[in-house]
Amino acid sequence: MKIVLEKGQRIFFTSDTHYGHSNICKATTNWPDSSKTRDFKSLEHMNSAIANSINDKVGENDVLVHLGDFSFGGFQNIEEFRKRIVCKNVHLILGNHDHHIERNKDGVRFLFSSVNHYAVLNLRRHGK
Repeated sequence: MKIVLEKGQRIFFTSDTHYGHSNICKATTNWPDSSKTRDFKSLEHMNSAIANSINDKVGENDVLVHLGDFSFGGFQNIEEFRKRIVCKNVHLILGNHDHHIERNKDGVRFLFSSVNHYAVLNLRRHGK
């Protein structure tokens, strides 16, 4: 995967956001041991914190590379989460929970700039 950063454009990496995954949210988990959960008061609180944290750092014209496990807990969470991210350039490296995106259910891959199982990143700044 080749990414050329234009002047002023930045690149960010994230992974394992698991947007919508109720069992990793302390308030909604069914797991008997909640010590490995994220400490949020509700699933919506967790989802908002994830989206807001990304949007606080990553600008609309920046590049975001998501290293897998984008969302969880239903096909609808994929589009919902993607719409909450303001960055227009989101590249996804598939994780084990990204099976709907991998199979391109209902053409969902259109939400991303690219979707790959793995990638060798060739990163350049424009003009260099």
